[in-house]
Amino acid sequence: MTETASPLQPTRVRRRIGELLLDDGVLAPEQLQAALRSAKVIDGRRERLGQTIVRLGFTNADNVGRALARQLQLEYFSDDELPINDALIAQVPAGLAERHSLLPIGAEPDGTLLVACADPTNIVALDDVRLASGARRVRALVASSTLIEAALRRAYGFDQRAGELIDAMESNRDDDAAELALATVTEDAPVIRLARASSPTPSTLAPRTSTSSQGGWRHTSVTASTVC
Repeated sequence: MTETASPLQPTRVRRRIGELLLDDGVLAPEQLQAALRSAKVIDGRRERLGQTIVRLGFTNADNVGRALARQLQLEYFSDDELPINDALIAQVPAGLAERHSLLPIGAEPDGTLLVACADPTNIVALDDVRLASGARRVRALVASSTLIEAALRRAYGFDQRAGELIDAMESNRDDDAAELALATVTEDAPVIRLARASSPTPSTLAPRTSTSSQGGWRHTSVTASTVC
């Protein structure tokens, strides 16, 4: 199910995400000020305010996602989980989906690909999806970051890949499959964080002795879009 934001008047200035969260009663003024002072730079990009607010635990990703959808006049995916369409998943590389926290979830008859994403303002990411999938265009709808992360694990088997990485770390061996999985995800991706958190610390690992290495679901109701 999706929720459609009410259209704003053309003459009105777009309200900031912090203001919307304050109005919703899910964020206190002092928390907003603290978040504004605490933004980090991740992968060369300044952390968005909504990300900072969630990271600091001031409110949850669902509240931020709903406010973002209203701000951008996009639909918000409000179901408990995102649908997994294997045919569409195969068109978008796992590393791309993981890096930008997005997932293709539907296609329209005219070739438009519907993509659920936590940051629909990332035009570069959506254009990458269009190029990778060969879609005529891409339309974005908003979903919470936690919902997307859970869907990515189901769609691309990130839990299994994390297990392979952990096994490789613990056995201290070269593993082509694990190295390949590592190469397709970003440094700060959940699968990497999970593997590192679950693996032994460097002081417990024995030195390496080998120096060689080898190299059917459809959703068509979208009233606002990000078009690439």
